[in-house]
Amino acid sequence: MASPDLLGVAALYVCAALIIIAFFLMGKVGAKETAAMALWTGIICFLIGAYDGFVEKNPANLGAFLLFAYTYFYLFFNIMTGATEQPGLGWYCLFVVLACIPFIYVTGIFGMYLMCFLWILWAYLWGLFWLLLALRKPIIKLTVASLFIGAAIIGVCGVGFMFGWLTPYGVA
Repeated sequence: MASPDLLGVAALYVCAALIIIAFFLMGKVGAKETAAMALWTGIICFLIGAYDGFVEKNPANLGAFLLFAYTYFYLFFNIMTGATEQPGLGWYCLFVVLACIPFIYVTGIFGMYLMCFLWILWAYLWGLFWLLLALRKPIIKLTVASLFIGAAIIGVCGVGFMFGWLTPYGVA
């Protein structure tokens, strides 16, 4: 598991990215602004994952953070190339939903109930993007509302991790 403070940093940027993406889906934020946020969030997740994987010798964390990093890099690429539809990103999101299952299981059996809850939340959000982008389901309003709620939860957890009020197990 990533150190809670680094996990908190990543969570803050994921929170910010989800808010910008929600506004983007509503047509209230431009594509290039969204791309910038996606790129920066992808870089943050990549760097934290690389540190955890190669310095701390934790390949599971490397894998987990790369799921996030590549999602944001993929979104950045799609926006910068002018992709009007993004079914490839949608199908990648389904892959990530399936990849979340072992993280949900492991965090649950080790009593990391807050992390287990967050993995379930992230799987839900990635699932919405699979439905929206790959299957083209008309769920923009549900997705936007879920992004705002998810961002609020992830942001609060991020601050809690950074300041030591929360741990992957729950309240410190």
